[in-house]
This record gives sequence, C-alpha cells and structure tokens, in this order.
Amino acid sequence: MSESVSQPRSARRRDHLDAGFYFAGTLFQRVSLFLALPFLLRSLSTAEYGAFGLLQSAMNLLPAILTLNIPAAVTRLYFDGATPSERRTIVTKLSALSAGLGLLAGFLVWISVAVFRARVANLLGMPESEAVFATTLVLIGVLGSNHLQVAWGIWRAENRAAHTATANALSGLLFLAAIGVLAATNQLGAASAIGAYACATALIGLSANAVAVAGNPMWGGTSSSPLAREALRYGLPVLPYLLALWGLGAGGRWIARATLTLEDTGRFTLASQLATMIGLVGRSAYEAWAPRSFEMIADGRFEEARGYLRARGRLTLAVVAILGGVTAMGIAFALPKFAPAYAGVALLFPLMALAPLFDVACMANHTELMGRKITGPIASYTVISILLFVASGLVGARLLGLWGLVGAYVLAYACQWILAGRAIEQVRRRSAEFEKARSGAGTLHDPSLPD
Repeated sequence: MSESVSQPRSARRRDHLDAGFYFAGTLFQRVSLFLALPFLLRSLSTAEYGAFGLLQSAMNLLPAILTLNIPAAVTRLYFDGATPSERRTIVTKLSALSAGLGLLAGFLVWISVAVFRARVANLLGMPESEAVFATTLVLIGVLGSNHLQVAWGIWRAENRAAHTATANALSGLLFLAAIGVLAATNQLGAASAIGAYACATALIGLSANAVAVAGNPMWGGTSSSPLAREALRYGLPVLPYLLALWGLGAGGRWIARATLTLEDTGRFTLASQLATMIGLVGRSAYEAWAPRSFEMIADGRFEEARGYLRARGRLTLAVVAILGGVTAMGIAFALPKFAPAYAGVALLFPLMALAPLFDVACMANHTELMGRKITGPIASYTVISILLFVASGLVGARLLGLWGLVGAYVLAYACQWILAGRAIEQVRRRSAEFEKARSGAGTLHDPSLPD
C-alpha cells in the first residue's frame, strides 16, 4: 500500500481538521449574507435590493479578471521554491504583482464607469453621482478581495487553515455589524449596503495579506519577470473555469427567467443554492488536500500524489453523497409543510443533488492538473461545459420546464467530470511515454554495455 493512502493517523486528523476550518470559514461568510437579509429586505426596496445584488455579483467576479487570476497561482508556485526563504520570496513577489495589476486595472475600470456613468446609473436605477460612488466602493472591495485571496493562497500552502477561517469569519462579522448600524440609523440603502460589504472585505483583505507576507524577503530567488510569466501561464487558463463556476451559479437563474416564470426562477434558485452548499463541503475538503498533493507533485512523487487524491476523493465523495441524501429527505418533509410554494423543489432536488457529486468527482483530476501546472485543458473543458449548459438549458427549459433546466445543470457538471478525466489520462500517458523514452535513451548509451 502506498504511503499516501496509509498516512499516519495524526496526518489524517490534520487533513480533516483543515478541511473543517475551510468549510466553517466559507460557510460563515455565506451565512453572514443570509443573516443580513432581514435588515436589507426591510430597508431596501425591490429595485434597490436588485441593484445591491448586481453590485455584489460584480464584486465577486472582478478580482480574478482584474488581476489576470494571479492569486490562483500562489499556492502552487509556492512549492517551486527549494527552501523556505525562496518560497516566502515567491509569494511576496506574487502578492506585489497581483496588487499592482489590480490597482492599474481597477483604475481603468473606474475611468470607464465615470465616462459611461449615465448608462451605469440607468442599469442600477440610481442617480449618476450615487452610481459612480457605489461602483467606486465595489472596486475598493475588489482590491481587498484580491489581497484576501493572495493571503488564502499563502496560508493554504503553509497549512494554516485556521488563519483562513478566522479571516472569513471576521469579514462576515464586520459586514453584519456595519449593516446593523446602518439599519439602526436609517442610513441603509443600496450604496451603503455595498459599501459595508466592500469595506469589510477590503479591511480584512489588506490586513490578512499584511499578516501573510510579514517579514518575508522581497528580493533574491526567482527573478520577477520569469515568475510573472509562470504565474500568468498557470493562472490565465484557469480563469474560464472560475467564470464558468460563476456562470453555473448565476447563469441558470437568468436562463430560468428568460424561458420560465419568475416563480420557477425562485424554485431553481433555491434548488441550486442547496446543491452549491453541499458542493461547498467537497470543495472545502480539497482546499486542505490540494497543497499536500502540490508538494508531492513538485517533488516528482506523481503516483503518491495520485493515490493521496484518490483516497481523499473517495472519502469526500461519500460525505457529499450522504449530505445530498439527508438534504433531499429534509426538504421533502419541510417544504410542503412550511413553504408550500416551494414544494416542487423537493421533487427536483434528488436530480439536482447529482451536480455536487460530479463536481467533487472532477476535483481530484482538476487538482492533479493544477499540481502539474498543466492548466490548458482546464480552459477547454470548462468552455465546453458552460456552452453545453447554456444550449441544453435553453432547449430543456422550453421543452421540459424546470426538469429540463435542472437536467442541463447536472449534465454540465457531468460533462466537466468526463472531460477532466480524459485530460488527466492523456497527461499521464504522455508523461509515461516520456519517461519510457528517456529510460530507453539512457540504456542505449549505458557505457557498461558492450559495443
């Protein structure tokens, strides 16, 4: 049995503890938005809440785009350093590069908003001055989110899951406190709400990044230009994957709204949010598994990393399957009794619950590709999956209603899992052929053999 499967019990406990920290921190960040709903819905009109939702979705989307997804490279490139000092230098340079790109791109976006402020104001349903102010707050939040993601990447590599969970919890608490104060003083509107969200993220993000790189050397080690090229080569192909995750989370609602009723849109939203929360358990687990596998791959221990991910993946998949079953039974009991308008979701959810299973199954192959720094296939299978979802979702919703849209949602995740599996098998096959060819060449030139 490989070492990766028969790890010491203490190492397995640490893996599970880290996964729990990642899940708890991310969950609290999501829950803080839920806890703020009573304040937001009481103080904001429907139109204002819609504007807040648009601004919030932009703030979630923009960090990866404005920084060319450099924060996604931090954890993997950390392990390219031969010594702890080199590793700290690498992540410090990546932090500075990400911050510089974010500031430059953010300034260009702000100029564009100022030039087209009439259109932005019309989109948000705000006066022009308020729309520019709100988008300025969003960009501040985006820069803070960028710093926070870099800190997460460093802490993941250093196995400091508690730091990540603490930063997430503090961000959520700060947002809730600000919303409470604004509501109590009758100052809560769309702009002030997004300001609370953005400023909480910015304050915690800047502080977290400062803590993560404190005392790290900035000079020496790998020069900045090759490091920047490597970060872009690694991060840019993953950008479509992140956009697709955003699209699967929000795009299905727009497809539902375009083809079905507003009530059906609400039902799809509830079902997809439940599925996303279940998938969050699996993704949080891989936040803990990935850095360990990256270190193994960086050391050339490919089979050990593969065995490690396979063993951890099976356990995670089992947990997600159990959660899906429990959730399906729970909503089948609760929704008809407490929310009859959403009772149909109980029938849809067993099908929807397949999506997080395919998502988690894909993560093992996805993580190995990331560890090998072969991210090109990720862009390919992501684009194919999202296009399949849009096409099949539009057709399926018109033909079969919600069942067709949910089926398309699950099909997109299944397609992503299949294509990721094929991609990693192709990578492994090429790697094996290369090793075989290199071994054969060595044998032909072995001086110990007779002429």
